[in-house]
Amino acid sequence: MAKNNRSSNNKKNTTNRSYRPKTVVMTCSSCGKQCIVPFQPDIKIDMVCLECFQKNKSQ
Repeated sequence: MAKNNRSSNNKKNTTNRSYRPKTVVMTCSSCGKQCIVPFQPDIKIDMVCLECFQKNKSQ
C-alpha cells in the first residue's frame, strides 16, 4: 500500500524570501494615480490609492 506523501513543491512556499505575489497595476478612482497592488482588484468596487485611503480614513 503506497503512502500519500505530499511534497512541499505542491504548495506555494510563502516563507521563501524570493516569493513575490502577482502584482497588478490599478488606477485610483479618486485621484487617477496609477498604483501597484499585490492582488487582483474587483472591478465592481472603486479602488483608491494609499494616499486617498488614508485621507478618507482620517475624515
